[in-house]
Parts: sequence; structure tokens; C-alpha cells
Amino acid sequence: MEALSKLLIQAQNNNVIRGIRASIDGPRINHLFFADDALLFIRNKEKDVEEIVKILTNFSKDSCQNINKDKSMILFSPKTLGRIGTFFVICLDKKLVETAPLIWWKRDFH
Repeated sequence: MEALSKLLIQAQNNNVIRGIRASIDGPRINHLFFADDALLFIRNKEKDVEEIVKILTNFSKDSCQNINKDKSMILFSPKTLGRIGTFFVICLDKKLVETAPLIWWKRDFH
């Protein structure tokens, strides 16, 4: 998981993805890890989602760790338009949880 963390931090440092902020002047975060679970925080922008998918695909290939799609889900901010959310759910092949305070994406690696 350290390798995935480095990839995500590098992508954020290179402005490929932006992550989110917990406060206006707070640092941007794009992931949190708990044992073999990953919580990814991304903006609901097509570019960010495409980059996250690329990062996860490459990480899975390189590490031989598969993503458990049955345990994966996607949540959107209440401000996310329905059509945008539907587009991302289809692209990411995830279960949608209708209401959430933040955008986050939980991945379970094994």
C-alpha cells in the first residue's frame, strides 16, 4: 500500500489529481489507508476520475493486488448532478450510495 500512496501523492504533487480539503486553507488529501482498505478522495471531474482509474489499474498490474469490486463503492457530494454521478458509477463499475457528505471511494485490496 505504500507504493500506491506514493503514486497518489506524486499525482497530486504533479497536479494530475487534486484531492479534497477538509477546510479552506487545509492541506489537500486524496487517500487514507486502514489495513488493506483504501479510502480515495477525488473531485467529481472527469479528468480526476480517469487518472485515478489509471493509477489503480497500473498499481493492480504491478503489485498483483486485485481490487474487490464487491466491496467497492462510490459516494458523491449532494451537489453532484445526477447525470455526472451516473457517468462515474458506470465508468468505475461501482455501487452508488445515494447520500454522503464527501466524495470518497473505498477500495479493498487483497
